[in-house]
Amino acid sequence: MSEQDKASLIFNKDETRRTIRENTDLVGDSDNPVIEIRKPRQEQWIKCRGKSLEDLHWKDLVFLQDQDTMKEEVWLLNGDEDTLKKLRNTFEGVTRPSILVPCIDQTGTEFLWIVKQPGKGMRMTLAHSTGKVAVENAQKGWRKIYWKPGYGYVSMKPVDPDAIDDQKFTDKLSIEEICFNAFDGRIIDTMDHVQVKVWRGQKLNG
Repeated sequence: MSEQDKASLIFNKDETRRTIRENTDLVGDSDNPVIEIRKPRQEQWIKCRGKSLEDLHWKDLVFLQDQDTMKEEVWLLNGDEDTLKKLRNTFEGVTRPSILVPCIDQTGTEFLWIVKQPGKGMRMTLAHSTGKVAVENAQKGWRKIYWKPGYGYVSMKPVDPDAIDDQKFTDKLSIEEICFNAFDGRIIDTMDHVQVKVWRGQKLNG
């Protein structure tokens, strides 16, 4: 059998149709896309959702280090007033009020940027203040946002905004749904949560 015949057997239209049919959920837009939590990258142009900071959600987040990867993991605290008070006290020192900022880059990829804010008794830093300003700027249009030592977050306008493909935020998901998807599986809403027990040195089956 020639190489051409072998290639025709593997790469043919029937196989293409079968692959698409069997992976329908992977083709096209997903109703529940994975939303990555990350900071803007200097090489990217981004826009932020909303018209002002008041359109965005401020939540208490816990920043923990994964013992296997040694990378920082972000967890969202949720619950009624009494539960939240207990959770904040439990994770005192690693909890920060943060602005949850849904963003989109010039390729159409949406992600969630977490802008930390000072907790009770903490002073406002460059990261806190310039982060808020950068978000407000990116709510007005395309910006490159990056960290500059001594200056904080810097935002840069494009010389020619029309040179960047106009990407639209998905209309299938609200800001609330985007935030929920980003924290799927990482919401601490009870004192019986595994992360609470690990932090307190408590038996997991206790």
